[in-house]
Amino acid sequence: MKGAKRKSRATIRIVAGALCVSYILSTLPTPLYVSTYLIACYCGTSIPVIGVGLVAAATNPVLADSLFAGLIALMTIVALLVEWKISPG
Repeated sequence: MKGAKRKSRATIRIVAGALCVSYILSTLPTPLYVSTYLIACYCGTSIPVIGVGLVAAATNPVLADSLFAGLIALMTIVALLVEWKISPG
């Protein structure tokens, strides 16, 4: 039961955060920023959950968690390298 309560609290926090950002960004001239942000949040939360579940079903949960943790670390390093390359100076 504790796990279900934690998940529901995390879900409430994610939705509340998205609503706050949506409210703040609604003052911008175009809603494109809000929709782009919400799409990124949705993909950022749903893709790892579905991916870990599928890999865990095919192998084991520890391998799935390790695989996705490594993938996220690799994507972070690539993003940092790209940012350093395109930043001036």
